[in-house]
Amino acid sequence: MTLRIRVAELLARALGPSRLSGDAVAFVATAGPDRKVLRLAKIDPKARQWKILPTPEPITVNGRDAAAFARDLAAGAPGLARIEMDGRDWIEAYGPIGKFGEQSWGLVVALPYSVVDEVRGRADVAVQTAFSDQLRNATVFAGIALTLAGLAAVFAARSLTRPIKKLHDAAMRLAAGDYTVRVEADGKDEIGDLARGFNRMVPAIEDQVRVKRELDIAREIQQHLLPKAAPSLPGFDIVGQVLFCAETGGDYLDFVPLTVGTGAGMAAVIGDVTGHGVGAALLMTSARATILAAAEAGANGGELMRAVNRQLARDAAGGRSMTMLAVVLKAESRSIDWMSAGHEPALLYDPTTDDFLELAGEGIPLGIDAAWQYTTEKLTLPENAALVCITDGIREARNSADVEFGMDGVRGAVRAARG
Repeated sequence: MTLRIRVAELLARALGPSRLSGDAVAFVATAGPDRKVLRLAKIDPKARQWKILPTPEPITVNGRDAAAFARDLAAGAPGLARIEMDGRDWIEAYGPIGKFGEQSWGLVVALPYSVVDEVRGRADVAVQTAFSDQLRNATVFAGIALTLAGLAAVFAARSLTRPIKKLHDAAMRLAAGDYTVRVEADGKDEIGDLARGFNRMVPAIEDQVRVKRELDIAREIQQHLLPKAAPSLPGFDIVGQVLFCAETGGDYLDFVPLTVGTGAGMAAVIGDVTGHGVGAALLMTSARATILAAAEAGANGGELMRAVNRQLARDAAGGRSMTMLAVVLKAESRSIDWMSAGHEPALLYDPTTDDFLELAGEGIPLGIDAAWQYTTEKLTLPENAALVCITDGIREARNSADVEFGMDGVRGAVRAARG
């Protein structure tokens, strides 16, 4: 009896019941070679004092740390484990208090894991204080290790989130158009690499935005050069449209007034510079200026074509050239003169016979040979005929099934619109 009282007193000195929270439990346990856990003493929750059990009380423990918990008790090793005990989820800190015979005894302090969740914000201080006051042995070291791990995690999280927050703020400023924004890039880790990459990216984006704005201006200028509306010429119904697939392009359409014999006439000109983008647009603009200048000087259709060829042979670079089809419409005779410089064949549709005639020509693209002589073909138009001139963008257009429109599609569209 004296030994039991003494043990209880020693336990009370080491861990007084009044120092435990209402949800915490403490007990002395041991484990045999079979790893069955036995409770030898515990704090009586009603009397709030240590109680030595007359016979060891088996404890049912489960969970991923249960085997390690039993093994540590049997070996007299300290530790920290999360286990299911008596049907509840606990976080348990334990350490050796002595060895009796072949069995090691351990002091166990357990707290419901739900309480840990509720006081997570104060866990560092609470765990360190509780363990430093309650356990003077290996349990203290387990608590300190847990505290240090938490502090390291907080420090690491702050070290990671702070530069990311700066990158986020810089990205928002960049999105708002501030191209002077930069971020500190002193780190040697991946975050530092990301910051340095961001700083290199900003000038590149600024250059791209500047180029985009300049292309928008170029597109606006090029659109202004195109005819605003189809002209009026007795005996003809005329319509024309240009749709670019990029900001700028090399497709060309114009209607140039001419004097044909003693009557009025007009040259309908359609062309296509090789390639796309600004280079093609500049070459197209050069061709347009040459055509208008030659027309104002009194040139006829053939002279227009030869003047453009000579000019482009001087201006074209990098292998660029331009196909062109010029059709001179004669109001008094309702006939045409036409010249082709390697352009897509025009289609002449006669609704009376439902036949198509291709106006192909044998001329080479403009800008290749300055001395090339382009021949003029003459044709009288049937009654209510339709003359359709296109660039290859129409023929090469594809639908959602990746099927090319083709010349058959062009013929079908013309035939469907015969009325």
